[in-house]
Amino acid sequence: MQDSVIVYLRSIWAWLVGIVSLMFYSSLSVIAALSDKSGDSSHLISGKWSRAVLWGSGIKVDIKGLEHLDPKKAQVIISNHQGNFDIWILMAHLPVQFRWLLKQELFKIPFLGPAMRASQYIAVDRKHPRKRDIILALKRLKCGKSLMVFPEGTRSEDGKVGEFKRGAFMLAYKSGAPIVPVSIKGSYDIMKKGCWLFHPRRITMVIQPPVAVNNLDKEAQKELPAKIRQSIMDSMS
Repeated sequence: MQDSVIVYLRSIWAWLVGIVSLMFYSSLSVIAALSDKSGDSSHLISGKWSRAVLWGSGIKVDIKGLEHLDPKKAQVIISNHQGNFDIWILMAHLPVQFRWLLKQELFKIPFLGPAMRASQYIAVDRKHPRKRDIILALKRLKCGKSLMVFPEGTRSEDGKVGEFKRGAFMLAYKSGAPIVPVSIKGSYDIMKKGCWLFHPRRITMVIQPPVAVNNLDKEAQKELPAKIRQSIMDSMS
């Protein structure tokens, strides 16, 4: 009984911190975009919000492989997607300027949507992909911004890594940007789908060396999604 009360109180605190910090940092992001049209300042502010959310939720993150991220080079960063907290984990702990490709429904959330637009993140219609989204993503890469993508397309139903869609890989092939695989282990158990209760966990995030795509033939391009998916699963074991 006492444990249940602690879980409820801790969850209420986490939600309170998350909502208040969302309102505060989202407003800052929108204000920052008035003077910084690049979205860089807004993205940094979003990172501060993410760290506040993790702090309020009691989430600790162990990171390996930060040296594989190049802050001066555009990269296509792909990660498995175990749960909602993956977004905050990546935002808080990847020390590079990147732009999200996220489902367009998220951009309709009050405060969150305007902040994401201020950071120049890209809204994607998962059911009906639009050519303009691809063009916009390629433009971000050409401007030196990395892209962050969940190639599964949605979060896992059971904690396992789903099949990878090819969209993120096609962006890498078209732009020549290397692919950086990232694995997140432990976030599935933080907050189960359909439940509002938080369960603090210690998360492990592993950033793997970049994978060059410039000289891949069509057969190698076809095989790459499965190979990188396997490498992410291997790093989670």
